Amino acid sequence: MALPFFESFMNAGMIPDPDTMYRDLQQAFITDQWDNTTALYTVGEQADMQHLVFQDIQAWLAYVVDSSSSGRKNGEDFRQLVFEDITHPCTRGRYYQFFDNYWIAYFTDEIASVVKNLLLRRCNNFMRIVDPDNGSVFSIPCVVDYDMTSPSVQVTSQILTPNNHATVMVQGNPDTLRLFKTNTRYILGNRPFKLYGMQNTINDDYTSPMPTLIYLDLYLDELRANDNLELQLADNGTYEYTISINSQNMELTKNSTGQLTADIALNGQEVDNKTALWSSNDESVVTIDSNGVYDVIGDVGTGAIITATLQGNPDVVDSIEITVVDVAELTTDIIVDPSFTKIREYETVNFTVSASHGGIEISPTDTQVSLASGSVVLSNQYLTITKNDNQYTLTCTQRTNTPQALYITVDNTSPAFVADTAFVVHCVSMMG
Repeated sequence: MALPFFESFMNAGMIPDPDTMYRDLQQAFITDQWDNTTALYTVGEQADMQHLVFQDIQAWLAYVVDSSSSGRKNGEDFRQLVFEDITHPCTRGRYYQFFDNYWIAYFTDEIASVVKNLLLRRCNNFMRIVDPDNGSVFSIPCVVDYDMTSPSVQVTSQILTPNNHATVMVQGNPDTLRLFKTNTRYILGNRPFKLYGMQNTINDDYTSPMPTLIYLDLYLDELRANDNLELQLADNGTYEYTISINSQNMELTKNSTGQLTADIALNGQEVDNKTALWSSNDESVVTIDSNGVYDVIGDVGTGAIITATLQGNPDVVDSIEITVVDVAELTTDIIVDPSFTKIREYETVNFTVSASHGGIEISPTDTQVSLASGSVVLSNQYLTITKNDNQYTLTCTQRTNTPQALYITVDNTSPAFVADTAFVVHCVSMMG
């Protein structure tokens, strides 16, 4: 009779079920003993599984490798973390920071104990690669395994390379899964390695959108001329981005408004699928929104620096100054869209011409593009220009080491302004 009575009381919520009671007792015991140990440390735990931003949390630290180890493992490279809260989330691939090192979680076990703990491996290196999307250097802590075997050699006409094999463990997140592709190259210990294979298919459960821990197989590669050993960056192609605001410094009256635009170029060629981030260093003088629309609200004599940066790479930047004056002297800038600085032999580039007058982009009443100053010349030994409505077509007929110039003049009726510029173009070979 005792069991039915017990079950009825439990079902009525008058007493806890055994599992809940055990967990409550376990939690109470850990909480009571939490501060009574020298193993208690404050560690940094990664706030989200993509950015190296850490939040402080307390944990017990324990050793993993026994002192009688054969030497294949270093005890300082392995730790166990035990958390006070028995419901604390434990995820493989999450980074931790303590003892002047980054650590990555590689082992969890939800069944072995109700106590939440995980095993960590010390990150002993970094994977670095230039991000093709924005030209920034992507860097993330990783674990290079102890063995660096040489299963074979690479043979070329110039050199024999011992083909060392490195196994690397790193966090799986949107950036690593996007960037770490087969045949990409990395510098480890001043030596170049190429990624030949990876294990990126192990999800923690069927609800997980992506693996949180991935394993990479890299093999020693031959050193290239553009490998940068000082920065530990291997050559994976050139991704040089620039951003240019389509306006010069401006003097504007209070309550003026307008819109700034910026051209973003990759390796000298304008690209349209990138975003410029706008900011003002003093919003009490000039405010600017995400679309480049600005409002001058400051008093006469004040000024603000307006900055455009490439989203994802704050090192790609351009800026202008807006000064508040009594009477504005409007400036005019000529805009070539898309912007370009070079053209390959036999290549054709289509572009339009507009003007920024007082910070406002305008399609001029009349536009002239010439290959000579002071007269309309539409063809020379190296370039040919044709026009169709508002679009110009420039064709390179022969490469040359001498920079060429497009002489552009714009003339507008209302508001009235005339401006001209010389737009330099380099005629390069088909290989660029």
